[in-house]
Amino acid sequence: MEDVRKLNADVVVVGSGPGGSTVTRDLTLKGKKVILLEMGKDVPPIGKAIRGGSQYMGGFRPLGKGMLISKEKTLMVRGVTTGGSSMMYLGCAHTPDPKMWQPFGFDLQPEADEIKEELNVAPLPDHLIGPGSTVIMQAARDLGYDWEKIPKLIDPSKCVTDCNECIFGCKRGAKFHARDWALDAVEHGATLMNNTYCNEVLTENGNATGVWATGENGTKYEISADAVVISSGGVGSPCILQRSGIYDAGREFFVDPFVMTCGMLREDIGLSREAMMVAGTHLKEDGIYLTDMFYPYMLHAGYAMTAMKYSQLTKYNRTLFIMTKIRDDVDGFVSITNRISKPLTFNDQFKLNKGRSITRQILKKVGVRDEDIWYTTPGSAHPGGTCAMGKIVNENLETQYKNCFVCDASIIPVPFGIPPTLTIMSLARKLTNYLMARN
Repeated sequence: MEDVRKLNADVVVVGSGPGGSTVTRDLTLKGKKVILLEMGKDVPPIGKAIRGGSQYMGGFRPLGKGMLISKEKTLMVRGVTTGGSSMMYLGCAHTPDPKMWQPFGFDLQPEADEIKEELNVAPLPDHLIGPGSTVIMQAARDLGYDWEKIPKLIDPSKCVTDCNECIFGCKRGAKFHARDWALDAVEHGATLMNNTYCNEVLTENGNATGVWATGENGTKYEISADAVVISSGGVGSPCILQRSGIYDAGREFFVDPFVMTCGMLREDIGLSREAMMVAGTHLKEDGIYLTDMFYPYMLHAGYAMTAMKYSQLTKYNRTLFIMTKIRDDVDGFVSITNRISKPLTFNDQFKLNKGRSITRQILKKVGVRDEDIWYTTPGSAHPGGTCAMGKIVNENLETQYKNCFVCDASIIPVPFGIPPTLTIMSLARKLTNYLMARN
């Protein structure tokens, strides 16, 4: 007979990204016994390109873990570690859109305000904004765009100029990682189980009673709990729900596709190591989000080689970068085997191309010549909508199984197109309040 370790908790949370870590910390601080499962290892902030990036995506062979390639050959990355994708995000904190949630009877404003105050959300001060971001901002404003600084989950007192390491984890502790709140929860009594894979939600008579999981060395766990919170992200959560009998999860989703417009200046103005995504504009009616994006050299080199722009490998210190991210059409699917299919529709392609056109004009306004402008191939980030509210979960984030909840980008009900971290954390705070109020 197979040996199974039995554990119990008030709540078991699956996934330690912004949603799972927030729920875990909030409930723990309110006296609940919480077990937090994380499929990946616990990797502290490293701030190094190859080691940091690969470790956050599940190790030195991240393909199929944190690095996913759709059937249509579009690359998608996600964090598979304590803190999830927040280890690689850029600290952007966009306020939840109240119109998105009005059909469900709430707006997330109180929860968002609490978190912004707790984490001192604010744009970066001027001394941390580099010359590249500055000239892009001025050129965009000269062309009539409302190009403003972006609120950040970053403590500028811990920042240094000439850094450019946010995307590889902030070893100085300036950028908020969801890992911070996961470890805070552990200090207050929560149990964090790394390298532990949730196989499925256990149910009885339509009620969730816990989860079945596999830990290190193949150890099997049956974890009983009064409530289950699945927070494994836009790809991971629907897979767990499908394995648990909620077959419509993962049927369609969005991925916030993006492209980079790159332009080489004829002179060096000190662009080598700038902060990323410090300012931009949201063309909401068009579904287009534009920002500066000064990728570290390793990522620049990867994009240049993919685009066969080999001459650009030595031009990094003179290159300006502007990102176009779009609100894409809901389409595609996530399979039970973690495979994804996400075609870019004609409408998606049109938005990306319009973004290329606008960003080209901005770079030309700066002084970049036509022949020195090039574009990367499309990538994607922020997969969501796979367990959408109104389809898979209700307004309380609860699935068809009583006491089984989902809390991450997968429950966002419509295409998004902007960084979702603060929205996810606000949903987690809302869920915590609901779970506490019903006891």
